[in-house]
Amino acid sequence: MVQPVDKRVLEGSISKWREGGNAYVSVEVSSRLASKAKVEVKIRNFSVTMDTSSALGGDDNAPRPGELLLASLAGCITQIIAWNSALHDISLEDVSITIRGRHELLSMFDPSVGWPGFNDIVIEVNVKTPEWDKFEKYVLPYIVAESPVLQTLVKQVPVKLRVSVNDKQRRDLYIPD
Repeated sequence: MVQPVDKRVLEGSISKWREGGNAYVSVEVSSRLASKAKVEVKIRNFSVTMDTSSALGGDDNAPRPGELLLASLAGCITQIIAWNSALHDISLEDVSITIRGRHELLSMFDPSVGWPGFNDIVIEVNVKTPEWDKFEKYVLPYIVAESPVLQTLVKQVPVKLRVSVNDKQRRDLYIPD
């Protein structure tokens, strides 16, 4: 049996947010090129290293950015399942997620070849619970609706790319344009 999320903590936070508490959170990450294609990323008090395969000039000593994107998606969906299960007193024996994505590498260097992002993503969720009926009613419908990472991927979220060269701002680009 998986240790559940503390339902009282969740209910307290949700109640506070509904009563006008600040439910917004700002997220900031920063990255720096370490060597070749190796990138060091700072996330709050954590460090994450990214690399790529030797075919793309890296050493393959750390996950690739696309793999970490899928890892974020898997983690987010897993937490949505844990939170909703706790709120509805559903015990979980196990939750595991496998995500597969496919993208064309040449498109990162030649846009005429196609889309440089993932062309498809398949999410496989495996849940073991003795309370399937409750899970199906109270958790399953919300996996897609409540996952901020999944929603960010499927909706067009405005992105501004601000590029500076030699510490001088050169251009703001808006994506999608």
